[in-house]
Amino acid sequence: MMTGPDGLIAPWLEVVAPRTLVVIGPTLPLVENYQSTHAVDVVQLSPDPHALTHHSMRYEAVLISQVIETEDDLVLPGIARNQLAPQVFVLIRPAVIAPSALFGLGYVRHSETHDREGPLLSFCYTLATYNHTRAWNNAKFWANPEQWNKHWW
Repeated sequence: MMTGPDGLIAPWLEVVAPRTLVVIGPTLPLVENYQSTHAVDVVQLSPDPHALTHHSMRYEAVLISQVIETEDDLVLPGIARNQLAPQVFVLIRPAVIAPSALFGLGYVRHSETHDREGPLLSFCYTLATYNHTRAWNNAKFWANPEQWNKHWW
């Protein structure tokens, strides 16, 4: 049984099962082990926001292996979500970063763990479940149902 951050990252990798994975931050032995037993291409990127904004590739998942501990680091989950992949996993130090900062980016709180420096919270972003379908947003409730999905303004 894995404890600490690895105990949260391993199940996330198994559920998401990406074919292409970006790791932003330090290399993790857990990811190397996962790569050796699964058909996944892993790309290691620096946590430099300027380099990430100019990265043009899209991937299936992003793992931010660097714990988010400063307000400046909050740009990483935003870039990962907007430009790199539809699935993102991130850890924050709640003593420094308020969970509401990730909620504002559309992340969902996952689990809690700890490392040598203290408690950590994990957050996940999944584009497919981010914006749920609303019952009222369909042709039945539209002012002109015959025009539903025909015009965009």
